[in-house]
Amino acid sequence: MDVSGLGSLGKESPPTSASFSSHSSASSEPSSTPAMAPTQRARSLHKSAFTATFSKLKTSVYTDNLRPAAPVSSSHFIRTISWNANGSFVATGAADKTLRIWNPERTNVKNSTELRTPGPATISLERVAFHPINENELASCSTDGMVRFWDVRSKASVGEVRVGEQPFTLAWTPDGTNIVAGRKVSITTGTAWPIIC
Repeated sequence: MDVSGLGSLGKESPPTSASFSSHSSASSEPSSTPAMAPTQRARSLHKSAFTATFSKLKTSVYTDNLRPAAPVSSSHFIRTISWNANGSFVATGAADKTLRIWNPERTNVKNSTELRTPGPATISLERVAFHPINENELASCSTDGMVRFWDVRSKASVGEVRVGEQPFTLAWTPDGTNIVAGRKVSITTGTAWPIIC
């Protein structure tokens, strides 16, 4: 794996549907805390508290198919998912370049927004990652060697960086000032050269 650093500019379904599940607290009270990156690591749950904690969650199924009874191509299966900083959006990505923004309260695909990933049909979307602080910024990487930055309000790509090879994973720094992209490289070379942009 090669790691590239780039400056800045989360119920099972049948195998014929592309879907994901979200879990949320049964409480619908809004948070009074501003959306920020966490300042400290959350504590692990003790084994005895696990059942009591997770039994309070509800499951919602989101199906990315306008005709739920129709079979879905395996290239359209959701392969990546990301919550935004304040929990108001969920982004999903599929191998067929479908990048979709969902409202977690509305599970119907008609209530989602599709962002158009440019390029030929042979390109696959590998990963999506929301900015850890700005709830409207999103990054994606695809097999064409590009990391794209999106603004969900304008529904458009606002920038892109060519990292080469095939980026397959993304991670933002906690403060959102940088993002790193992991690339697939030839194992025979035995070297990994990070690209810093």
